[in-house]
Amino acid sequence: MANRDNFKAMKSHLNLDKIHNVPDHQLKFILIGKMILLLIITQFIYAKVCHKIHKRTGKIISLIKLVRYLKDNVNMIAELLEIVKKKKFAVCDIIENLSKYCSYELRSDRTNYEQQLKNTLLS
Repeated sequence: MANRDNFKAMKSHLNLDKIHNVPDHQLKFILIGKMILLLIITQFIYAKVCHKIHKRTGKIISLIKLVRYLKDNVNMIAELLEIVKKKKFAVCDIIENLSKYCSYELRSDRTNYEQQLKNTLLS
C-alpha cells in the first residue's frame, strides 16, 4: 500500500484539516480514532475487496475514493468487515457499489497511481 495514498486519504477525507482547538488529550483521541479507522479500511477492507473486485470486473479500486465513500456511508464499514470475515464476496449491493463508485476512471490522458506502480514494477 502506498504511503502517499494513505496520507492523502487521511488528509483529504478524514477531515484532519477541520480539527478545531481542543485540549491535547481530546486531540490525541481524535487522531488515534481516525488512524484506527484508516487502518481498518486499508488493511481489512481495501486489501481484500480490491482484489476481489479486480478479479471479477477488472476494475481497480481507489483507496482515496473508498475512504470518501465509506466516510459518507459509515454503516457499510461493519457490513464490509462481515463480508471480508466470512469471505462472502458473491454479488451483493455493497460490492457492486464499491465497484461502481470507488474504481479508478479509465483515462487516456494520464495513468493512475496503481497503473504507474504496475508499469514501474513490470518494466
